[in-house]
Amino acid sequence: MTTSSRDVVIVGGGIVSCLTGYLLGRNGFKVTILEADSVGSHASGFAFGGLDPLTGVGLPEPLLEFSLWCYGRHRTLTRELQEQTGIDVGFELRDRLHLAFEDEEVREDKANVDWMRTVGGFNVEWVDRDQAMKLEPQV
Repeated sequence: MTTSSRDVVIVGGGIVSCLTGYLLGRNGFKVTILEADSVGSHASGFAFGGLDPLTGVGLPEPLLEFSLWCYGRHRTLTRELQEQTGIDVGFELRDRLHLAFEDEEVREDKANVDWMRTVGGFNVEWVDRDQAMKLEPQV
């Protein structure tokens, strides 16, 4: 029986474990990931996985900066993984329509749109009821 040494053994094959193993391996560590079932077959395989760094409008500056950094890092890692493995992980930018029903919600959401525009890097616009109905007739 032959044995090989490992620097790190990771138990569990979810997204966090796999990313940790990838980053450690990229930095020269010998890594083994142990998973009883198939990789990503539990919570990581069923999670929505949406990323929205603008969620939590008005985030305090350190948290907003970190949120935007994480979002950018995710986009970079997605490209790197596809280039290295040929696997398309399915990252896509999607539009989002947020609805406001009460006058107070409208006032708050308009202020949020103004704030989101100051962040930069995102296309944010206010649409009225008629425009929303054209975009999403099922509303």
